[in-house]
Amino acid sequence: MDWIDKEEYLFPEIKELFLKKEEEKKKFEETIKQLDEQIRNLRETQQEAFNRLLKAEGPELKAAVLQAFKYLGWAKVVDVDQYWKNVIRDKEEDLWLIENNDLPVEVCLRKEFLILVLIRSSRNWATDDDCLILQRFKGRHMQEFDNTRMKAVLVGNYFNLVEAKLRNNPFSQFQVEEAEKDGNGLLTTYELFLAVKAEKEGLISKEEIRKQLREKSGLVKFTY
Repeated sequence: MDWIDKEEYLFPEIKELFLKKEEEKKKFEETIKQLDEQIRNLRETQQEAFNRLLKAEGPELKAAVLQAFKYLGWAKVVDVDQYWKNVIRDKEEDLWLIENNDLPVEVCLRKEFLILVLIRSSRNWATDDDCLILQRFKGRHMQEFDNTRMKAVLVGNYFNLVEAKLRNNPFSQFQVEEAEKDGNGLLTTYELFLAVKAEKEGLISKEEIRKQLREKSGLVKFTY
């Protein structure tokens, strides 16, 4: 006798509760819709740019790394290709990180501490050549700019087809030891992503991330 539960047989008290139930259901559905929209907007405007650190290659990866360093508060994050766009010279590192915002770039290159950033991506391990040219570029620029206050950092999206948390350390012991000897850094884009995530979670400040990148050599792992 399912018909006995039809609306025309309900007492007013029960009918009123059914109406309230429908109203609450509509409110709930509207709330979920609004939350889904907020999630979508935040993914597009905040998360996606940093997700590219874990999945991008080539120019898209370079743009993602540049944006991440800007977010972390370097006064100047210089796209080297753009800086030398009117000068004929071989392509070398990808970015310069400078912490002085008061002086022009050309003065900072000669007088300020400078981090040279080389960006790479691969489905496999880091190559010895990726690591060795770090010191080569740094040595050349020390002479060119008459400035020994330099550090080179290789930022790599290696094993880029593997889920980030499952990736192996892409740098060999030899590569890490050579970077330590030269005072250079080896940094995965996953580690950079985790540092940004930790800053957003309030576990570490942008200043502390910059400090650790300045001071750590060899394989760079941020502590927080």
